Amino acid sequence: MIKAKPKTRISKPRRKKKRVGPALEKLAQEMGVSVSTVWRWENEGIPGSGPLKDWREQHLKAALKKLGESARAA
Repeated sequence: MIKAKPKTRISKPRRKKKRVGPALEKLAQEMGVSVSTVWRWENEGIPGSGPLKDWREQHLKAALKKLGESARAA
């Protein structure tokens, strides 16, 4: 009896999702933090808990909205 070779599945390379929104530099400047901090917040979520986390989330949303409106106006 001939044994069949195990089928191996070839995985396709994963495509990165394109980032949508204002440039990280503009967003970081608007919020007063470094670019790496904004990148980390977008990819891993905003750290902390309680009122400080809520404040950061509100500030991030407000900055995104402000930069989005200024980009549409230009």
